[in-house]
Amino acid sequence: MKEFGIGACTLASLLLLCPAWADVQAAASPPAAPVVTAGADLKQLTFDWDPVPGADTYRVLERRSRDAAFTRIGDPIPSSRTRARVFVAAHLFNWDASRYAIAACNSAGCTRSAPVDPKPFMLDVIGYVKASNTEPVSPPEPQFDNFGHRTAMSTDGSTLAIAAPGESSSASGVNGDQFNNDSPNSGAVYVFRRDGRRWRQEAYLKDLVDAPFMAFGGGGGGGKGALAISGDGTWLAVGAQGETVNGVAVAGRVYLFFRDASGTWTVHSVHNAPALEGRIFFGGSLDMSEDGTLLKVSVLIPGVGMEGQTTSEIHFFERSGMTWTLVDTLPTLFPEWDCRQSGMSGDGITLIVVCHSELILGDRLVTLKRIGGEWVRVNELALGPSAVNQPVALDHHATRMALVEGAASYSVILHGWSGSEWVREVVLPAPAAAPGEGDTWGFPVVFSRDGRVAAIADLFSRVAGVGVMKTVRRNATDWPEGAVLVYRRAPDCPTWRLRSVLKAPNALETQAYGFGASVAMSGNAKYLAIGAPWEDSNARGIDGDRTNNDSNDAGAVYIY
Repeated sequence: MKEFGIGACTLASLLLLCPAWADVQAAASPPAAPVVTAGADLKQLTFDWDPVPGADTYRVLERRSRDAAFTRIGDPIPSSRTRARVFVAAHLFNWDASRYAIAACNSAGCTRSAPVDPKPFMLDVIGYVKASNTEPVSPPEPQFDNFGHRTAMSTDGSTLAIAAPGESSSASGVNGDQFNNDSPNSGAVYVFRRDGRRWRQEAYLKDLVDAPFMAFGGGGGGGKGALAISGDGTWLAVGAQGETVNGVAVAGRVYLFFRDASGTWTVHSVHNAPALEGRIFFGGSLDMSEDGTLLKVSVLIPGVGMEGQTTSEIHFFERSGMTWTLVDTLPTLFPEWDCRQSGMSGDGITLIVVCHSELILGDRLVTLKRIGGEWVRVNELALGPSAVNQPVALDHHATRMALVEGAASYSVILHGWSGSEWVREVVLPAPAAAPGEGDTWGFPVVFSRDGRVAAIADLFSRVAGVGVMKTVRRNATDWPEGAVLVYRRAPDCPTWRLRSVLKAPNALETQAYGFGASVAMSGNAKYLAIGAPWEDSNARGIDGDRTNNDSNDAGAVYIY
């Protein structure tokens, strides 16, 4: 037998006779660095690269601060794929310092691409949502649909309901004819659903009667509106506060919509106030527990005569199986006081009510707990003098509360619950406020489920910029475009810090007035929806053209 030693073999013969040897030699050194092209889509960054010879896998690397090292995120990517997507919560992201890279790897090691700066793609990460029936061009008498006047998001961040109280179709129920203007300002609600990374419109909802000027889904002032949604997005309550009921004008109704397992929405039930009265605006202010079993409905009780003080009462509906029943009515806490501002925690256990009097200097905040099916007063907090209709907010377990105080220029006061009383944590004055400004700061405030993130709106703010910023700068043109400020609190720490300053991505092109009129946040704070009901683009659907002013006050919602 003739033996072949390595010296007797040429390189070519080894490659032919021993292909595995060629692989070993190729893996003796890491592959070359990928050349990366970056881009963006709604709430995600995209990275593309050409195949790198000798690479077995690719890895996405991320650096969150300037002094940090690059670390791998996600699983290794097989060599057959040359695209990666990275989810981004735009409002919580460090756009100034974060960098990305793609590494090509084999058994000999990895070679990293040049760092990629994501900041040029920031505005494209922010989602832009419009109604499906925005007028292509404003008609001779513009409809002013005000899409985004109110928003509600499920806890899991998968379902988003948006009210357009100025919408004017004469449709009724679910997915009717939306392309007419035969019922002025009757209002509509649009439901959007996230399927993986993509959003799509799932339903177009109306009341069951043709009622012009009813403002379906609009609701009362102070940031508390006529939309409430369950944590999984299957139940949606919509107030029709202007609806005439059995001949009683402006008595109001609440519509409960249900989405089944196939994704089909239906009108499940319609509810009236237990005692019909005119101008009580039943349905103008709603809260629903996360599990979708408890619904709070606030109503106004008009005063009698010129000196009569408007008061209020709160009704509670409870669901057993598929049946909703009125189970309790909470009368006004103080006779002759206006107690219209209230908020219920996501667990349905805590209720806070702010009461205002025109006759007494100073307001009161009452905290109630649901014990054995009854609402019991557990704390009363004296407040300073203020104007009526200043909103409140709670997190899921009522561990955090936001309260707005002030008369001309407001401050947001964040509190923590000690177990028996509210403890003031921080006072946040209106941003960039000049004398006479700040009168919409805190209208509204929303918390994440754990109470560690708070988004505070100021729809008449003169904060400058577009997209996501780190600091507040005053707008030199004095356009009241609106802004939302996001604050974050570290675990077991009472200090709240400004995380980001949010503006519309098209604020400079369309002057998106009213940005922050509504705010909704997912439980984990990674999805944040902000309404701008006076935005003017004529786009339709998801991520259309946001650079024109061809549909007056059509409205828009931005997803961060």
